[in-house]
Amino acid sequence: FLEHPAIYTAGTSSNEKDLLKKNTFPVFKTSRGGEYTYHGPGQRIIYIMLNLRERSYDIRRFVNTLESWIVDSLSDLGVESQLIKGKVGVWIDKGGEPEEKIASIGLRVRKGITFHGISLNIDPNLDHFNGIVSCGNKKNGVTSLKKLGIILPKEKIDEILLKNFEKNLQNVIFKKSIKVLLFIDTSRTKKSIIPSSPHCEKILKGMEKTRSLLLTDKSSPEEILEAVQLSKKAFKKAIGVLYKKKKIKLEKDRITLL
Repeated sequence: FLEHPAIYTAGTSSNEKDLLKKNTFPVFKTSRGGEYTYHGPGQRIIYIMLNLRERSYDIRRFVNTLESWIVDSLSDLGVESQLIKGKVGVWIDKGGEPEEKIASIGLRVRKGITFHGISLNIDPNLDHFNGIVSCGNKKNGVTSLKKLGIILPKEKIDEILLKNFEKNLQNVIFKKSIKVLLFIDTSRTKKSIIPSSPHCEKILKGMEKTRSLLLTDKSSPEEILEAVQLSKKAFKKAIGVLYKKKKIKLEKDRITLL
């Protein structure tokens, strides 16, 4: 959570014609998606860095989740907002007039990692948006909490944002789930697992039981041990942690719980 000095930023889809006043503020070319926007005092900027690949989460769904997060937060502040099909961001209905944007979303995803994030207009100088065609929306204006009559300390707004962050993004952040395939050898006295790979096909012969398991970040060491993650890298990391804690014994073709 932060605040920028007054600046225009140009996303990867920005058009030079949309920079209406070139000498008003510094212009920074950024790697995020989208077009021109304004950042400055009175905005709450939120940068979000997540590994979407680890969370089996697609980008479109992630953007929708961020939008819902802001809509719920604004609702707690007494502001009714909405999403518009075909347009990114959060909007305020003007009763028959073109909607006004109160929050923008600009992201870049590289190797599954998200960069950049959200800007929410709390009480910025809205005249500063006049130097650009904001986000390429020629017919839509911008608004702020202050313009809507909501005047609160930024700390209170941050508190509401953080509360709804956990509510809306818990499935992304706090309940990371990984589909795994589990092979349990019930013929042995100690629980053990065998990696499900072609190399282990011979070992799998004679096993009495197989079943599936959903592994989460709250799983016990035993549950982690009883699973082979589809991501070999993540599996090796989990096994490494358990080995250092002396909870497992590593053998050539078997991992045994101690």
